[in-house]
Amino acid sequence: MALYLLCCLTGVLLALYPLSLTLTQSRRILFIVLFAAGISAAEELFIELTAAERDPNRAFMFKKE
Repeated sequence: MALYLLCCLTGVLLALYPLSLTLTQSRRILFIVLFAAGISAAEELFIELTAAERDPNRAFMFKKE
């Protein structure tokens, strides 16, 4: 469940990154955003590779088919 929530926050993190960079001048937030985006992309790839048939409405890799 935590993985799913982290992946849902990727868009929010990407939207807030420019603002946080101008306020803090810290690159740590970039690494957090890239980590969340990487996990999200890996999960989507895992869903596509393990699915018996293509279901574009499947939201999570542990959802029963």
